[in-house]
Amino acid sequence: MSGEFYIRFESFEWYQNNQKSIASYLSSLPCFIEQNNRNEFWLLGLEDRDLPERWEFDMRLFF
Repeated sequence: MSGEFYIRFESFEWYQNNQKSIASYLSSLPCFIEQNNRNEFWLLGLEDRDLPERWEFDMRLFF
């Protein structure tokens, strides 16, 4: 089973100013799979990576 999470920031201006840093950090995580578009990140549990019938992702983060 996978999960979807929507992340909202109290200050949209802060998010705009730090968007590249957030994307860079998420992309550097060992569980990172794909950045589907500019505001959607797919993560997969490390123990699930080598399973032949695994999900495409365990979690999607939307900004």
